[in-house]
Amino acid sequence: MPTATCIFEFKLDQSAPIAFDQAELKQYKERFADANKNILVIGLNFSSTSRNISEWKSQLFSPDGKKLNAEDL
Repeated sequence: MPTATCIFEFKLDQSAPIAFDQAELKQYKERFADANKNILVIGLNFSSTSRNISEWKSQLFSPDGKKLNAEDL
């Protein structure tokens, strides 16, 4: 059984923080709070020039929305 739900927000030629902030603004993680799993939110930016991921930002949250660090696991 999976122990975490992963939420991805993708952008093209913008920035990872913009993608991550949109996931926070739209409250995507709150939709999965009842699943009683940690939630990993990942913001990714793709570069049309390099045709690859240019930047990413992530944060792990507990089911109740608190930020988790590696030492919390």
